[in-house]
Amino acid sequence: MITDVIHSEKNVNNKKTALSVNNLSKCFKFYDNPWHRALEWMSFGKRLYHKPFWSLQDISFHVKPGEILGIIGQNGAGKSTLLKILSGIIQPTSGNYEIEGKLLAMLELGMDFNPNLSGKENIFRTAEIWGFPKDYTKDLLGKIIDFSELGDFIERPVKFYSSGMAVRLAFSLFAFLKCDVLIIDEVLAVGDLFFHQKCYKRIEKLVSEKTTIILVTHNMADVQQFCDNAVVLDKGQIFYKGNAREAAYMFTQIKHREKENIVPFQKVRKNVSQSGNLINSKHAPLFYSNATEAKSFTNIFWPPDEFFSTIQCSDENRYPARLTRFAICNDQKNSCNSFKQGDYAIFYYEFYLYQGIDVPISALTITNRYNVDVHGKTSSQHNIQVPDNVQKNACIRIYQRIQLKLTPGEYGFICALMTMHKDDYEQRYNLMQEDVEKRVTLLNVVDQVGCFIITPEKGFGLKGPHLGICDLPGDCQMSVT
Repeated sequence: MITDVIHSEKNVNNKKTALSVNNLSKCFKFYDNPWHRALEWMSFGKRLYHKPFWSLQDISFHVKPGEILGIIGQNGAGKSTLLKILSGIIQPTSGNYEIEGKLLAMLELGMDFNPNLSGKENIFRTAEIWGFPKDYTKDLLGKIIDFSELGDFIERPVKFYSSGMAVRLAFSLFAFLKCDVLIIDEVLAVGDLFFHQKCYKRIEKLVSEKTTIILVTHNMADVQQFCDNAVVLDKGQIFYKGNAREAAYMFTQIKHREKENIVPFQKVRKNVSQSGNLINSKHAPLFYSNATEAKSFTNIFWPPDEFFSTIQCSDENRYPARLTRFAICNDQKNSCNSFKQGDYAIFYYEFYLYQGIDVPISALTITNRYNVDVHGKTSSQHNIQVPDNVQKNACIRIYQRIQLKLTPGEYGFICALMTMHKDDYEQRYNLMQEDVEKRVTLLNVVDQVGCFIITPEKGFGLKGPHLGICDLPGDCQMSVT
């Protein structure tokens, strides 16, 4: 049964809820061939030829006026279906939603433009479709054109626009049309950095005017920086709803679960200041990322088992060593995979040995979303204590603390274990790089072990404390003569 949508044109500034979604579900019918649809129709429902597919099931959430709600989830999670229902493009199978005031939706930016009309003509045409009279749009035309920065292209047909130009035009239009609820679907997937900054500055202005924003994005840094709360969708159902920072963490659980060799993160994360243990003497020596901590290794904290994600391996005997599990914590000893720029992240990981080895060498490499190595360091590049050899069936624990002075975004990391003969290891600083590489034996390397998120440092906003990928030590002075 389809429940009607409730629209209200009342002033939302005095309302506690701008958007209410209650038990919303959507089922699509899949037919093996077109004739089955006709046969089902002619049987008046007595015979069913379709296969039901529930794109959404029992979705419920509420958004307050002036709030930015993030909608996140992997492809196929149901985000587009939800937005199309809220925009009135399709009807739900069951449930209802209530919108207080006028809703505008930027779905697939630029797709509604007539390619044969100019940018200016499309502004009037699109605004009219959404119910805005020509005189109203004419008063805003100057602001829209100035914001888009399209220059003379505003008079040219949209078919000559690049995807970035179409995004500029679409966002510029919707950002100035008056509404109470604004849906933005991947608006910043295309476009340059400066336009992104203008977009979010405009969004902040709209929020200050009590406009409710529904932001759909795959960028977890944006979710944590700008959203008050977020809803995580997974296979048509709500996986999590609540704090945006926690939602980003939950989204990484889903991404990990989709990997064949990784068990999902634990949903419940305890405070490790009340649990956990120091170094267990039953395990092989623990290796450290700096000499200061190595001098007092008995004081190094090792997280409890529930903080770890287990690595599953179907071909255990393929490599001399196997990565068994890993965990990421912050400096407060809490399980964490969301950090501010400049925060310290502590990586814990273990390798199990199927054979005895000489001097062990661990390595951890951080990669960005484009699979570019942004940082990597081996234990041999630190002045740490390591044994001359490790026996078969031993478990090697590695602790590595890294300050994340990187640009905001999502990052992954790679773990590896190598070995080197004692004599070669002691002479490694006297050898050429190519000679060192020849004398190192790789025991195992695991890509895409885990991922974490870095959000902008508080107080810097979109400008950030540095440009480029990472923040490098340096100094700067200026004088006037």
